[in-house]
Amino acid sequence: MFPRRKPLVFAAILVLILVIQPLIAMEPTWNTSVQGERLTDLAIAADGSRVITGSSMGNARVFDGNGSLLWKAQVPGSLLVECLRNGSGYVLATREVLATNKGAVRYYDRNGSLLWIYHSGWVTGTCISDQEGRLVAGNRVGDILVLDETGTRVALFNDFPKMYVVAGPALSQNGKVLAYTLHERNPQIRYVRIDRNSKVTFRSFSKKADNSVYVDDEPITRLVLSADGAYLATVGGEGSHGLLCLYAGNGTKIWSRDMERILDIQIEGDGSLLYVGTEEGNITSFLRNGSRSWTFQAGSQVQGIALSGEAGILAGGTRKGDLFLLNRAGDLVDHSRIEEFPTGSISLVTLSRDGRSLAAVANGKNLYCFMVSGSSSGQPVSLNNPVGKQPKSTPVLFPFIRSYQYSNIREGISSMGRPVLWNLSDNLKIPGTFS
Repeated sequence: MFPRRKPLVFAAILVLILVIQPLIAMEPTWNTSVQGERLTDLAIAADGSRVITGSSMGNARVFDGNGSLLWKAQVPGSLLVECLRNGSGYVLATREVLATNKGAVRYYDRNGSLLWIYHSGWVTGTCISDQEGRLVAGNRVGDILVLDETGTRVALFNDFPKMYVVAGPALSQNGKVLAYTLHERNPQIRYVRIDRNSKVTFRSFSKKADNSVYVDDEPITRLVLSADGAYLATVGGEGSHGLLCLYAGNGTKIWSRDMERILDIQIEGDGSLLYVGTEEGNITSFLRNGSRSWTFQAGSQVQGIALSGEAGILAGGTRKGDLFLLNRAGDLVDHSRIEEFPTGSISLVTLSRDGRSLAAVANGKNLYCFMVSGSSSGQPVSLNNPVGKQPKSTPVLFPFIRSYQYSNIREGISSMGRPVLWNLSDNLKIPGTFS
């Protein structure tokens, strides 16, 4: 016979689950869906007051902070989108006809009025500088275009024989420095000082052992620049292999690291820290000298990360629908899980510059927006994170074996082999559970 106290313990657990769940999860402020199309891009205003999505059917939708649709525009082709400052302007870059390199950059004002259009070619990537009011678009024949907010061309750079697609353009925060590469056999990095109209090309890290053995270099898929362009980081690799590299602005190779496949990257404004999200489910931070600062285990493939340098907050979205907020030390600040069938796989994630608003796209069609609370301002949550960084003195919860309705309560097995319930938002074991 079980002691009488056991039914009381289980009753207390049930009450805790029912009472605590609605109060402690990071819940979306609003959400919306699209039907019959896929959301291909996402951007948010610096203060979080506006969110814009672009779709595979050429539909751009702009929402306010409460989820109300302010305006919608439809253009030919698939879309990439950008939002300037606090929603003062919006960029719609289209991919119309691939074979003929047909595409354009359109600029809309706050109210959705089209101000100008520039025929740029089939756009492969975009980036903006709020500070300088500049936008960059690369196309599939090696052209990289710099425009201002009036649609005036500031600069144009191209690479002959114009057979290669522009990959991963990056623009410094001050709008003075541009970096990009091409999908070419042996990738080279182009480092451009826009106002000087000067372009320097330098080689990426090579895997050639010596000059007598010819091996193609792995492609570069992403580039990021520090705020002033003094540091440049690249992501490359093929298959399950990832290659992370850091360069100085003069082309000096500082370090490189072989690791698992990297799906996204961010850099601090001063270049002091790099953050990567990987296929194996890790969010890892590296110091400028190449040392690993910390690794957060997200539990599944990290498909996107976003950084608010002002707030010191990093957001990561996973294939299983988890959204994590971390501070610069790698501590868990907040968490939520998007529950969809079969999973709420997060394909896009972005943070406002002030770090107070978060937007994410799940399964390519559902948009979720969150307000980051005052308690999520970069301070670590209390005690220990069961799925992230692990102090050696605390039991590790792995794997989670049951998720409850609001996803902040987890049932797991401790390292001592005992079942426990865990409040994921506060990282507190519920007192008395399964004792």
